[in-house]
Amino acid sequence: LGMAIIFITHDLGVIAQMADFVVVMYLGEVVEMADVETLFYDPKHPYTRALLRSIPLLGRKSAQDITSRLMAIRGTVPDPYSIPKGCPFHPRCRNAIKGVCDQKDPPFLTLEGGHKVRCVLYE
Repeated sequence: LGMAIIFITHDLGVIAQMADFVVVMYLGEVVEMADVETLFYDPKHPYTRALLRSIPLLGRKSAQDITSRLMAIRGTVPDPYSIPKGCPFHPRCRNAIKGVCDQKDPPFLTLEGGHKVRCVLYE
């Protein structure tokens, strides 16, 4: 049809059903871009991974056969008027490398299949 629609949402169920290509943003910055299937089955950026782990799933059970808890993204969202130096997600990131992630802006890297991620873990 030669047109595009932009959905801005945290409802990843809507994205899974409606989108062909996904751009993930954190604090107003693009951190990952991929086709919808790649993003859901092979997320690269720690924020994207954390976001996907925080989605409630019907029938998700723990080993004790009770409903398991959702995984919250640790920490709090920084003040948008004082975004931290380096990667904006580093204060909340489980994989942050001290002296790297908190110092330099991560490069935008192109991975296999055109998957793009902004993270030093893939340099």
